[in-house]
Amino acid sequence: MLLAPFFALTALVATLALVSTASAATAPQSKYKVGPGVYLAPADQADVGVRSRAANAEDLAQREPRIVGGTPVDISQVPWQTAIVRADNNFQFCGGTLVAPNVVITAAHCIFDSDGTAIEVSPGEIKVVTGRTVLSSSQGQELPVTNFFIFLDAQGRPLYNAQNSSYDVAVFQLGANSTTGTPIQIPGPGEEPLWENGRRALVSGWGTTSFQGQASNQLLATEVYMTQEGTCRRVYSGDFDATTSTCAGVFDGGRDSCQGDSGGPLVVATAQGGARLVGDVQSGIGCAEPRTPGIYGRFGSDALRSGLQQIVATLSGVNVVGSGATAPTDITVEQGENIGLNRAETNCFANRKCRSFNASRCRPNGVGVSCRETLTSKLRRGRKKTCKQTILFTADTGRIVDTPLGRKTCKKTG
Repeated sequence: MLLAPFFALTALVATLALVSTASAATAPQSKYKVGPGVYLAPADQADVGVRSRAANAEDLAQREPRIVGGTPVDISQVPWQTAIVRADNNFQFCGGTLVAPNVVITAAHCIFDSDGTAIEVSPGEIKVVTGRTVLSSSQGQELPVTNFFIFLDAQGRPLYNAQNSSYDVAVFQLGANSTTGTPIQIPGPGEEPLWENGRRALVSGWGTTSFQGQASNQLLATEVYMTQEGTCRRVYSGDFDATTSTCAGVFDGGRDSCQGDSGGPLVVATAQGGARLVGDVQSGIGCAEPRTPGIYGRFGSDALRSGLQQIVATLSGVNVVGSGATAPTDITVEQGENIGLNRAETNCFANRKCRSFNASRCRPNGVGVSCRETLTSKLRRGRKKTCKQTILFTADTGRIVDTPLGRKTCKKTG
């Protein structure tokens, strides 16, 4: 399987640690516990190499930022969005999310080489930009980075692995507080319905609307849909770690995050009018391909949630974990169609004789959306069986529920 350059996944290790790759003036002096089984340690305790700046520049040049199928947005619509740029030339190579005035979450692969075996930038070589819509403008702030934090095991080995994107998370400590950005929280316990299969989500960054296009100067955003684990496992042939990653995309393709959007925010809405940071842009196959969701960090549950909560509290005194938010109770027709197609595909894969599937005639139905699910199976002697049933999708109880309506009808032909 060929993954795009900014993507990555690693085997789950039982005992975890967080390590700081820090500027000398701010490096912690000793290893200390920041959560159950999670530790914060200075960089010299990490079993990881450091690449030359020349190699780093070559790698960063391959990361062209783009949101596929996006539309222009103002930074006021996604005020937590940040850009990560080279300090010497303001070259933007990754995105990030402001979660405290002095803390940004991004992807680990933004600071590692393409193999995931060495860190290729130092904190002093990059800046974080907050409060900016057009990259070339002087809007907002350009803030120095003083520390990097990544997940490690107890032996000091990075848990990030460039083959499967688990633990593809890095935390940046800024040298000054942002006054032009608005921090966002990650989902807390009990808020799982916010990011379950089928929920609408927003991904944003700087880029073009086509694969391998030119970088955009304008901030872009696009809507995608949270996707169930089974689909991600099928697409990535088992190379998917549901402990630290989740998926989102559009079933028919056309909208997606892509290279350079790495580390940027995947956000879901709450019924109260707020938002939660579900994860960071991590990996995928190509960009905006049909039936190919992208991989994002899984911030709404452990193993990541507790570690992020502890490190953000340590660096800023801020609780990054939200509480009490409920999910929207409405479903759009396009959302219902996307849920219906994913459901039909899952049901087809569960039937070894099924050869094709579809979800059509999606329309508003009471408080939800109904779609006609069609599954076609291959029989002996060239015959086939086509079964149809109307499925109602609702979210008025806080969870997305699919309810069959009427009887399933099946017809044999051939």
